[in-house]
Order: sequence, then C-alpha cells, then structure tokens
Amino acid sequence: MLFGNSLSSCSSLSALHDVPIGLTIARGALEETAIKEEIVSNGVLYYVPDIYEAYIIGPDIRSVHPYAFYANEKLESVVFQGGAGDLNLGEGLFMDCKNLRDVQLPKDLTFIYTSMFSGCVSLESIDLTGITYIYSNAFMKTGLKSVTVPATVTTLEVRKRIDSYRVHPFRYIHGLQPGPAESRLTD
Repeated sequence: MLFGNSLSSCSSLSALHDVPIGLTIARGALEETAIKEEIVSNGVLYYVPDIYEAYIIGPDIRSVHPYAFYANEKLESVVFQGGAGDLNLGEGLFMDCKNLRDVQLPKDLTFIYTSMFSGCVSLESIDLTGITYIYSNAFMKTGLKSVTVPATVTTLEVRKRIDSYRVHPFRYIHGLQPGPAESRLTD
C-alpha cells in the first residue's frame, strides 16, 4: 500500500511502472510528484495527474481506483465511454475536483459510490438516470443546485456515526432542499 502523501515529497518522481495487481494507492499519495501521465496497469486506472481539463475513460478500463482523480483542480469534464458492465469504481473517485462541471456516467451504471463527488463545488447538475443506489456522502459539499432522484433509486444510504449523527448522500449542500426522495433514506 502507498499511504497518503507517502510519495508526495518526491518532486522528481516522473513515472510509476508495472503496478502490481491489488496495489492500493491511498488518497494524496502521489500529490506534488512530477508524474504527467495517467497510471494504468492491467485495465486498472490508478491515477490521473492534474493536467487534464477533460478526460475520457475508455472501454478498455475495467476498474477505476479509489481517489484516482483526487483533488484534480484542472479537471472540468469526464466522459465514460462504453457501459458500466463489470466496471468497478472506487470510492472518492472525483473527491475535491473543485472545477468538475460535467460528468457523463455510463448509461447502465446503477450506483454512486461513497464520496464519489464529495467536494466538487462546481458540479451543479448530474444525470442520475438508471441509478438504483446512492451511498452516503456521495454528493457532500458539491455545488448541486437541484437533483432529481429517479424512481429507480431504491436506496439512499444513511450511515450513523459513533456519535449517532446521520450521514446521507446530499450532506452539506448549501440551499438544496429535501424532496420526496428523503422518504427513501435508509439506515
């Protein structure tokens, strides 16, 4: 496992090759390195450096590692080509991508994972067509102006923390009012 910030002070590190299957790269582990191309190994997208305004996730990608785009400040749009099929998406995928405005999810994607868009303050809308499950914190602290939760959504996950505080998918979104979907919140 590469722990958070474990290589971040290696400012001359410009590449990471032959990533072993199953390696976990923690959030922030590669920040401030000189890596200028995405890290892909065995169909897994591990890391995308902060150099792209637009990024296409091609059909050859089978898995996108948790936090692969973490705190990517230049990223404005992402398009998933192809269907979700067996695509595995990690938690916190676009966490703190402050300029992310447009995301075209696979049409057959059925879930929005934990903290997937948390901190995406420029994300004002998203198409949730086909989604059935939205995990806690999925849209926490985003710029969403309104959200239509489609009837296909059967679960809006709410987690209870140790202090009994309820954590739900749309937490801390300024001005977003609860709607009929709130009745579908589950513990």
